[in-house]
Amino acid sequence: MNNLTIIIPTFNRPDKLNRTLNLLNKKNYKFNIIVVDDGSSSTNRNKNKKICQNFINVAYYWQNNSGPSQARLLGLLKSQTKYISFLDCDDYISIDCIKEVCFLLEKENKYDYVTIQSQYVTDIEKSLLLTCTQEKTISRKIKNNLLNTIIELIGFPINFISGWNQSNSIYKREKILKIYKVRNLSWAEDIPLKIMVNRFLNGLSIKKNNASLIEVSHGRGYQYSFKQIINLAKEINNNEDKKIVNLILSIITILRYIPSMLIKKLKG
Repeated sequence: MNNLTIIIPTFNRPDKLNRTLNLLNKKNYKFNIIVVDDGSSSTNRNKNKKICQNFINVAYYWQNNSGPSQARLLGLLKSQTKYISFLDCDDYISIDCIKEVCFLLEKENKYDYVTIQSQYVTDIEKSLLLTCTQEKTISRKIKNNLLNTIIELIGFPINFISGWNQSNSIYKREKILKIYKVRNLSWAEDIPLKIMVNRFLNGLSIKKNNASLIEVSHGRGYQYSFKQIINLAKEINNNEDKKIVNLILSIITILRYIPSMLIKKLKG
C-alpha cells in the first residue's frame, strides 16, 4: 500500500476533514495522503494544517481558491506513487477495499483504474456501525465505446453504469495524468473527467457493501443554472479529441440537465 496516494481537496470543512483522516487511518496500513486546501479562511486553514500534522502519512498543501479541479491536479503533481485516488473530504472509502484494488491492479495489468461503486447515505459513521462489509465482491469490466459513454453521462439505465464519481476510483497515476485537465467550472467539474476516463482508460467496476460511502446533501451540486449547464457543455465540446463525438456529448449534456434543473426549481 505504500505505492498509493489518496488526494483530498478541502475548503473550509475542518470537521469533515478530521473525520475522514481518522477513518482512513484506523488500520495500520502504509500509504500516503495529500490534502490540498483550496483557499480556506485563515482560521480554517490553521485548523486544517494542525489536523494534518496529527498524522505521519499526511502532507498538507495550500493554494489560493481555484476550485476542486485545480486542487486535485496539484495533489496529482505532488504525488509520486504508482497509484492514486481522489477523495472529497466529506466522503468515505474503505482502506481494506483499496488494498484489494491495488493488489488487483498489480495482478491484472490490463486495467488502468478500478471504480468502487458508492452507496449514498445520510450519515457515514452510522452506516459503518450498522452494516458490515460483505465478503463477496461483484465486478464487471467497464466498456469504453461511445454508447457506454453516453449511458455514463446520463446515468441511466442504472444497471449499465459503472457508478464512477470523483471519490471512489483508484487509478494508475501515469494513466490519469495523461488525460487530466483542469476544468474551470463552478458546477459539475468532474463530469468532463468522467467522460475522459470512460472513453480512454480501461476500467473495472466493483460492488462491495460499505466500501464507498457518499453523504447525501443538497449543497452546490444540487442547484444549478442554465448558464452552468451551457458552460459544462462547452467544456465537454472543447476536449482535445474527436470533435463530432464531443458535439454529440455536449448536446446530450444539455438535454440531460435542463429538464433536471427545471424539475428541481419546481420542487423548490
